[in-house]
This record gives sequence, structure tokens and C-alpha cells, in this order.
Amino acid sequence: MAFSPRAVVVASVAALLLAVVAEGYHGEFTENYYDTTCPDAQNIVRTVMERSVAANPRMAPAILRLFFHDCFVNGCDASVLLNSTDSMPSEKDDLPNASLAGFDVVDKIKEELEKKCPATVSCADVLALASRDAVAMLGGPNWSVFLGRKDSLYVAKNATEELPDPKGDLEQL
Repeated sequence: MAFSPRAVVVASVAALLLAVVAEGYHGEFTENYYDTTCPDAQNIVRTVMERSVAANPRMAPAILRLFFHDCFVNGCDASVLLNSTDSMPSEKDDLPNASLAGFDVVDKIKEELEKKCPATVSCADVLALASRDAVAMLGGPNWSVFLGRKDSLYVAKNATEELPDPKGDLEQL
């Protein structure tokens, strides 16, 4: 599957920006966080991503965008994945997030991980790994991901106010 050079450059720049942001958080994180508790975690994520992108190539950029929307607001905590409840609106319902896709891919990854290692791998780490794999599948760089993120139990209030304007420039970021 071929992607335009522009798409690869945009994905690579976005990935590098996210890597720089995430780099500041790795104090307690390690590349081998799941080595004893879920040794196949990274392979499971990669396999589901490969199947998902083969079935729908748009899933690679969709996952990267999902990760960006999650990380840009209060850090990479998977709060963008939370559903609305009677007492808590979801970030998914905010207008800038209304067009996000890839939730089903994250659900598939989590389903496979839960079969092998129940209640072990955080959704936040799933998004980080899936995004890294998405960039690599688009022809961008591959890198080691520091793992150990914890999932948020709450949505970020006013999440949409934190996101940059889609027509904004690099300075706005």
C-alpha cells in the first residue's frame, strides 16, 4: 500500500512531536514494563494494527490522530476513549473529537490483550504502541516506546479548548 510522501512526512513530524512530549514523562516508564506480566503485548498490538490497516488503510492515520487528541489534553491517559455516563460527558462528544476514528481498532487490540493478559495493559499504552506502529506502517520511523502509563478514570474538562485549531500553524502547537 502506497502513501503520499506528504502523508509520511506529516505522520513522522506528528510522531516526533508526540515522542518529544512523551519523553518528558518516562521517569517511571520503561521499555520492558510488560516483559514479565504480558510479554506478547507489543506483538499483539502490532498484529491487530497490521490486520486493521490491511483491511482499511485509513486506520493508521486515524490511530495517530486519536493518540494526538488524547495526549494533547492532560497527557497520554486514554481519557479520549471514555464513554459518556449520566454524570460525565465524554471527550468523544466534543466537536473537534466528533470525527475521530479508530476506537474499534483499540477495542480489538484490548480484546486480544485481555485474552492473554487480563487487566494488565493500559489503554493509554495501547494507544502509544498502536500509534508507533501506525507511523512505521506509513513508512515513517520506528522507535521504542516507554510503557507504564495509567488510564484516566475521568474525562478532561474543556478538552476541546486545549486542542489547536486544525488550520493553525506549527507556532500554534
